[in-house]
Amino acid sequence: GVSLLVAPSTGDSTLRRFPLAGGAPATLDLGADTTELFDVVLDPSDATENTYFVSALDARALLRVDFAQAGPARVTARLATGKNPEGIAVLGGTHVAVASSDDDTISVYDVLSSKLVQTLALEPGAPSGMQPGLLAYDAPRKRLYATLSGVNAIGVYDVDLASNAPLTPAFRIPTAWWPTALRVRGDGSLVILTGKGHGTGPAPAHFAPGRGATPELTRGSIQLVDPKTLDPVAASATVAASRRATIAEGYPTVRCPTGAAYDFPVPLTNDGAPSAAIQHIVFVVRENKTYDAIFGDFDKANGAPALVMSPGRMDEYWKNMRAAARAFAMSDNFYIDAEQSLQGHIWTSFGRSSDFIERTWTSSWGRTRKPKAGIDPRVGQPAAGSIFTWLERNQVPYDDMGEIVGTASQAWDPSYPGQLYTVALPDVDKSCYVAARARATCDLKAFTYIVLPNDHTQGGAANAPAPEVMIAVNDEATGMILDAISHSPMWPTTLVVVTEDDPQNGGDHVDAHRVPIVFASPWVKRGYVSSTHVDMASLHKLFANVLGKPYQSETIAAAAIPYDLFTAKPDFTSYKYAPRTTETTCNPADTAQAKIAEGWDLREPDEAPGLAEQVEARMRELALSADGAHRAADANGRAPMRSPRATPGAQPGTP
Repeated sequence: GVSLLVAPSTGDSTLRRFPLAGGAPATLDLGADTTELFDVVLDPSDATENTYFVSALDARALLRVDFAQAGPARVTARLATGKNPEGIAVLGGTHVAVASSDDDTISVYDVLSSKLVQTLALEPGAPSGMQPGLLAYDAPRKRLYATLSGVNAIGVYDVDLASNAPLTPAFRIPTAWWPTALRVRGDGSLVILTGKGHGTGPAPAHFAPGRGATPELTRGSIQLVDPKTLDPVAASATVAASRRATIAEGYPTVRCPTGAAYDFPVPLTNDGAPSAAIQHIVFVVRENKTYDAIFGDFDKANGAPALVMSPGRMDEYWKNMRAAARAFAMSDNFYIDAEQSLQGHIWTSFGRSSDFIERTWTSSWGRTRKPKAGIDPRVGQPAAGSIFTWLERNQVPYDDMGEIVGTASQAWDPSYPGQLYTVALPDVDKSCYVAARARATCDLKAFTYIVLPNDHTQGGAANAPAPEVMIAVNDEATGMILDAISHSPMWPTTLVVVTEDDPQNGGDHVDAHRVPIVFASPWVKRGYVSSTHVDMASLHKLFANVLGKPYQSETIAAAAIPYDLFTAKPDFTSYKYAPRTTETTCNPADTAQAKIAEGWDLREPDEAPGLAEQVEARMRELALSADGAHRAADANGRAPMRSPRATPGAQPGTP
């Protein structure tokens, strides 16, 4: 029977062993470079139960450790793995296998010699993104199973330990969203857990503070599968089909008349010439709103008017975003697959998530552990790199204006105001800089990534600008960027995409992951609403096709592109922004909201539980108040936002 419980630590370097029959626990410190331990198994060659194999994500190693040894000698072997080694399985008492999640590999080692026997690439030559995580071995049937979180599947591998290549791919089993664990039962059936189940579904209610819609609605799932009753060919075909959004019914395509040259602004593939029409891409990332929160009352779109954040006053606080959506093209079927900012900026910067990020979010959000590892490139960032490393690798000139996740060797634009992410600096300062780059110096690069974070707000934090002020400033800054670029010499060849990093604020009657997005360009249909099902990976695929560059990941390669909102007949009409009319108001210091905000750390992602609900409550309070303390300024005037940098109690923030 089992006599010991051995547990690795996430967030520190300790391995703990607890005797189940009683007695003092033992703690083993593995060193400063191993602060993200994942899995542990007993060394099958050790009958004393003192030696274990441990996967260390940040060390990229499988460690063999011995509790009977002292000091550094406790680590008796250090076997190199790929990036982010996670699940370990003992194979037949002579070998161990480990899944390197970010490298899409499973490696097999001989236990006695500690030698690498095989590294199996799950899809050789394909973009990464399979995300193998947990392993389970069915010894009687000689089969190894692996969670493939990136494609919502279980990989099945035949095992022949007498071979120089013990693992042979057999077939795949479809699962719900993001499989996280599995076990083999005695009869050979599998129990599979997933982290996100079948999605959140609608978020039709307004949630009380501390009980935000997306975390409240996120549920995992449990699945029982008997591989003996499966058709391996059909199961694998289901997995393959689910990875190809482009074969879904209704997916748009482009057809030119017979014999005509291809003149559409978005190429159909990424392996040919770049777009001749679109030569500049401007990607604007704002903060934390659902689709219905901003566009729920739009005609000719799939919205729920009851869920707008400020009924009757939407065109005061979001006048430019809403005007741009009406003037250019928008989508009512666009999603970001993040629940919180911890994942949101990974998605905007990488066009995908990672197994580590998804596990970190479910285990740390709203709790005490600081999730800094989420943006640590050693563990939290996918191995293929961010959009910035992708641009550098493909020699595409770019500017990073404010994004701190996934920065590359070029880093960020040193002149951009608030170059290190800060909520406290007014977004209009940033948009003025962008406007000057577009209209005065004409030097916007081929790709420009802009972060406008004011609509994150600081909630009811004492002495900070009120949420409606920061939202209105963010909206004004968005309009100023569209105005400047559309009046610049680069407008004829520019595409501007404006969206949000995650859906923390507001409800949505379709799904809590649906967020607003606007496409502004001479090459989009005017006043058009696209209902093509797309997500953040779709934007990265769109960018790759426009630039004619390789796809960065499996997730991006499999995504859909909303071709239907583009046109080959450009309209060069410019956009004129609407100045803000919302008066500047600062939060009082003696409210219940301010008291809650005292416990927030706005310098850390997702360390402000209840902020989203405070923002929504404030915006609805203003809308329902007949003559609230906050009123619109005269339409001919403009109330400037006082910089929170000079406001007592204001703090910089992060996504």
